[in-house]
Amino acid sequence: MSSADPAAVLKTILADPEFDTDWQDAAWRWLDSAWKALFAWIERLSDLERTALLVACLAILAAIVWSALSAYRESVAPALKGTVDAEEETRPLSPWAELAERARALATEGRLREAARTLQQAVYRALAARRRLEWDGARADWEWVARLGGGPELGVFTEQAQLVAYGVDANQDPRGLFDSLWTGAQTWVHA
Repeated sequence: MSSADPAAVLKTILADPEFDTDWQDAAWRWLDSAWKALFAWIERLSDLERTALLVACLAILAAIVWSALSAYRESVAPALKGTVDAEEETRPLSPWAELAERARALATEGRLREAARTLQQAVYRALAARRRLEWDGARADWEWVARLGGGPELGVFTEQAQLVAYGVDANQDPRGLFDSLWTGAQTWVHA
């Protein structure tokens, strides 16, 4: 065995990566020293400065709690957020009436598929506005039927609109189906 200094041999052994301290230990040591430094700093503050610090911390905590409660309320009651405002209700021609007129114009041009989809949207928007629901164009037809609660009549209307919009049998008259659809929609659009 060599007559080398035992301290140097020990340092060489401990310098091996196998004995290297874990980064988590270093992080905990740093956090411990930061925590102690923070409390030492707080102890050096005057009573007035500590009170001001406490008030500031409480204000920040209150803002965080308020923000969390507001976000929770919005996620629980999304329909309340998008109610129809008074300005939209007092316009001379409502959005659904405009859509219904557009559907009639499309049908006159012979564009029955587009007319059926536009008329269907007019009905959904009219019912949504009456129930004060926020309009969401990304919802599927049957989601709107369920959300609007229009009963079986709305379900039949939706089926007819889809039939005209997505194709009818060869023995069915698309113009006659659209006219029937138009007649049924008037109870919702002009009610």
